Amino acid sequence: MADGWIVSASYVPPENIPDLQAIIDNAAQGAGRDTTAIRRAYNLAGTILRPGAPAMAARRRGIIAGPASQWTDELMRYYSDLRMDTFILWPIGDEEAQIRTFAEEVVPALKERINSH
Repeated sequence: MADGWIVSASYVPPENIPDLQAIIDNAAQGAGRDTTAIRRAYNLAGTILRPGAPAMAARRRGIIAGPASQWTDELMRYYSDLRMDTFILWPIGDEEAQIRTFAEEVVPALKERINSH
């Protein structure tokens, strides 16, 4: 009956998403709904590392710590392999700089890859 599903990577890691997607798809089909009409959002926490910044590694599952290109690769995988179509950033570190980098670098690169997919 819902129009969307929002889940957090820190609670539901990518490897668990396909089984949960199947539950949503089966319920939608059972209700006579098109499965593609249901938005699928993924809350992502992490930090986008700038060139020259010290290397960081995530200590918790579901956290992404890497350059914009790594973020773009991960989100593209979540989009194409896991069928997540909406991404919500929970920045770690300098929130304003993280949001700006996400909006100016990651999002355009991801859109370009999706459009050429």
